Amino acid sequence: MAQKSNLPLLQSRQKQQIQTHLLPLPKDTAWMDELFVWADENKISDEQLPRNKKIIWINQKLDLEGNKLTEVPEAIAKLTNLRELSFQDNQLKALPESLGNLTALAALYLNGNQLTEIPEVISKLTNLQRLDLNNNQLTNLPEFLSHLTSLDWLALEGNQLTKIPNSIGRLTNLRILSFGHNKLTNVSEFIGDLISLRELYLEGNQLTEVPSSIGKLINLNELYLRSNKLTKLPESLGNLTSLTNLILHDNQLTELPQSLGNLTSLTDLALYDNQLTALPKSFGNLTNLTGLVLKNNQLKTLPESFGNLVNLTALFLHENQLTALPKFFGNLTNLTNLALKNNQLKTLPESFANLKNLKKLWLDECVKIPKNVLTIPNLKIIKDPLTTSLIKTNMKTYQQKILFGSPGTGKSYQIDKHIIPYELLIDVEKMPANVIKTVFHPEYTYGDFVGKLMPITVGGNVQYKFYEGHFLKALSQAYKNIIAAQDNDSEVEKVALVIDEINRGNSAAIFGTIFQLLDREPDGWSSYEVSVNEIIFNRLLELCDLTEHANVKGKVKKVTSYLFGEEEIKTEILQKKLLCHFENRTIKIPPNLSILASMNTSDSSIYYMDSAFKRRWEWEFIDVDSNTVSAEGVAFENRVEWQAFVSKLNAFIKSNHKSIRGIEDKQIGHFFITDDVIQKSSIQNKLMFFLWDSVFNRDKKPLIDLLFGKDTKHDELPLITFGDFATQVDLFIEKIDNFKNV
Repeated sequence: MAQKSNLPLLQSRQKQQIQTHLLPLPKDTAWMDELFVWADENKISDEQLPRNKKIIWINQKLDLEGNKLTEVPEAIAKLTNLRELSFQDNQLKALPESLGNLTALAALYLNGNQLTEIPEVISKLTNLQRLDLNNNQLTNLPEFLSHLTSLDWLALEGNQLTKIPNSIGRLTNLRILSFGHNKLTNVSEFIGDLISLRELYLEGNQLTEVPSSIGKLINLNELYLRSNKLTKLPESLGNLTSLTNLILHDNQLTELPQSLGNLTSLTDLALYDNQLTALPKSFGNLTNLTGLVLKNNQLKTLPESFGNLVNLTALFLHENQLTALPKFFGNLTNLTNLALKNNQLKTLPESFANLKNLKKLWLDECVKIPKNVLTIPNLKIIKDPLTTSLIKTNMKTYQQKILFGSPGTGKSYQIDKHIIPYELLIDVEKMPANVIKTVFHPEYTYGDFVGKLMPITVGGNVQYKFYEGHFLKALSQAYKNIIAAQDNDSEVEKVALVIDEINRGNSAAIFGTIFQLLDREPDGWSSYEVSVNEIIFNRLLELCDLTEHANVKGKVKKVTSYLFGEEEIKTEILQKKLLCHFENRTIKIPPNLSILASMNTSDSSIYYMDSAFKRRWEWEFIDVDSNTVSAEGVAFENRVEWQAFVSKLNAFIKSNHKSIRGIEDKQIGHFFITDDVIQKSSIQNKLMFFLWDSVFNRDKKPLIDLLFGKDTKHDELPLITFGDFATQVDLFIEKIDNFKNV
């Protein structure tokens, strides 16, 4: 689903001060007073619509989201500096004609209203670049929409549209087009004229075919066609060589075009819940696939080329008609999760023993397993009935990870398109509330992250309202999912808090006491608890949809239970579920809450992260080719070996004290990595990056001398980037193991 994306329209504070001088207030400001009265009557916060004439006049953005508005006042049309205007999630059925005066408007968000037709006034907004009409009651698209040729983002999901007009082909600047969850039965051939298109959403309609003209969209990166009635795909699909995401599940496909093999950029391909009897021979060309779900088809065999898919980490083939697996299955050595239940298999090939990284294997009871397969370390064979929720349960409980690398290497993409859907198995389309996103910046505070009281003007009086921050939203959603799952005996849905640019804000100040919660036990719960104030704790309970149910004896009120929906849950039971102490107002991060962050290494000096903060995260390096750089294999089998290694590493660090500022803070504690078995990837991404970025950040010469010898000419074997250092993980471990302080 296409997400609302704010344009970078607001100016910096300094530029706004300049604009205040350049844009003096108009002589007649009576309309502003009318606007403020209207805002008070509709209980619009001062944060959304400032009651300050200078500010409202120079503002380029006005966000009136979620106020149950039924009409728009004429006065808004006089804010001619506006470039971004949002009426999202109100109850509008029409727009005033005067809105056409906002000719500078570049983004208009009308999603979540009650519009039955697109207001004609929009045709006057010829500078619009983004128009969001999702989740209204539209039944057709007017001809004038094609006049908005500056549009690069058009969202029409969740309406009642039955056809796409041919005039859509005139919007040649469109980069994102969304028609998901309508009543479309066909797609206009003219959609092929949208040559700038990068993302196309057509899921949840009644399409039986896709026009061959779709092959003209050679710049398309993402194509969503799930939940239609497709029986076949055109051969021209193979022209879309820029595709990275192709989502086709929940259709009626019986075959795939041979040209599918041309889509060598694909990383995500969803084909489950179709009627496929075979895969094309060219399927093995899709070597960039990392996750593949083919469940609930009618596959009897796999093409020999399937063995070329060596980057697969998760493969779900359950509920097919496979009678045997070919020897080449042993080539898929990166597999960690493999589902084969509910097929017609009798045995596994001997080559299965090559799958040394396999952790979870779903298999029927009757399948014979060769002895050499049983020697795969850490392999768990699961013979229970397989459901989506069971897959979720058996994947890793949580992640607390920072992805780092140069700008533009795809860190956010890795989070959105791989970790969230394939590793955490969060379905953002079905449950968007399970993913909460924020961006750190120099003015971002603890109040923005956890919550803060803000003054608002209601009827001329100042009141205070508590605004929950991104962390509190994520924590409450995770808690709510725990309560709901245990209430109806289902699996707990996972939640992800995504922090972009984590080092562009002062993390120590932003996290505050929440920092203590980042220490996690193996089961995913925080090792320690922290107390929060009454306002935060009460708002947390409200966000969890919990209502106090108190017993009153005389003048004494005692809360003994809470209502969750219609169910009454005793306080002591809730405390056990959430590991909270209500009287002391303590909280912990639960195992179904993951925290994922990105960091540009080029910006690492913006705000310093101390070693205590860094050690509480997993780290994953993304190189300039957008590849994760994670070495395979075990570095140390146990904590004893690790502690011996740390002692030698600290000796190496102290021997180079002249190159290091603040030597006491730069040595490594035994719990810098807490795993019982230490993986090479942890050494590489966490320890080696700490050495590179924090210990030897001023002078890399000690690292070069360690790896290549003091007589090496540094210009011949330089460590220019961390990527150069990261590839030397085996040599680094060897050299530290053999280090002797002379």
